[in-house]
Amino acid sequence: MKYNLPYPVWENNNLSYHYQEYDINKNSFEVTNHSLLDSLSNLVGISLYYSFNHKYNDKLQHDHTHSFEEVVDTLYLHPVSFFLNKEDKKYYNKSELMYLKYLQKYLLFIGRTDLDKITPESCNNQLVDTLSKCSGYYTCSKSHCTLILSSRLSETFTITYINHDTKPSKRILRTNNGDILGIIELTPTKYKKIDELNNKDLNYKQLGYKDLDTFKKYINDNYDTKDIIICINNINVIEKFKERNEV
Repeated sequence: MKYNLPYPVWENNNLSYHYQEYDINKNSFEVTNHSLLDSLSNLVGISLYYSFNHKYNDKLQHDHTHSFEEVVDTLYLHPVSFFLNKEDKKYYNKSELMYLKYLQKYLLFIGRTDLDKITPESCNNQLVDTLSKCSGYYTCSKSHCTLILSSRLSETFTITYINHDTKPSKRILRTNNGDILGIIELTPTKYKKIDELNNKDLNYKQLGYKDLDTFKKYINDNYDTKDIIICINNINVIEKFKERNEV
C-alpha cells in the first residue's frame, strides 16, 4: 500500500516513517524518514529553526538546524565551544534555554571537552558514576547553597505527595543557574500539612522568606495544597566541589 501521509513502520528495532512524494516530473517515489518532524515539515512546507555557535574543524562557526534534538547533539559533542548569542536565543523557548544551560554546565563539570566523535571512552566517566548514585537534585539560589556548604543552614524542606519516609537520601546540590556545588544528604525529621506549620519548624528567613506567612503564600501560589505534605529535613554536607567558571 502507498501512503500519502507518514506511516510508522518498525524495521530492525528502529521506527521510520514511509510516504510518497513526487519529483518535478510528477513521478512518485517512496520516502523513508526517521523523523516525524522532518516528514511533516516536507508536507506543510515549513520547518523549525534553531541557530547556535560551535567549533567545527577547529574553526568557530555560526550554524543552524531544524530540530532541537540536533542542537542537543551538537552541544553533547562540543560542550566547550557551544554558545548562543543574543540573536540565537530568540529562536528558543524558556524551557529549551534552561535545558541547554543545565546540560552544558553538567558536561563541563564532569570534564567533557569538544570531541570529533563520541567514543566509548568519552561515555565512561567516573564523576558521572558518583552523581548518578544520588537521588536527584536539590536546586536553590547560590546564597542558599553557600549557607548549606558552610553549615550555617542545617534544615530545609521538600514537597511530597506520598506518605512518610525516614530514610536519608543523597542529592546533588545545584544553583538555580545550573552550577553543581556538592553532594548533600537530606534526612526527614517531620512531615506536616501546610496549616500545621509553626515558626519553630524552619528558619524561614534563611530559606529566603520573610516569615511563616510568606512561606505559606509561596506554597499556596505554586502547589495544589490539597494533597501536598511539607517534609522537613536535616542537611548533612557529604562533599563539596570546586566551583567551575561561569558559562
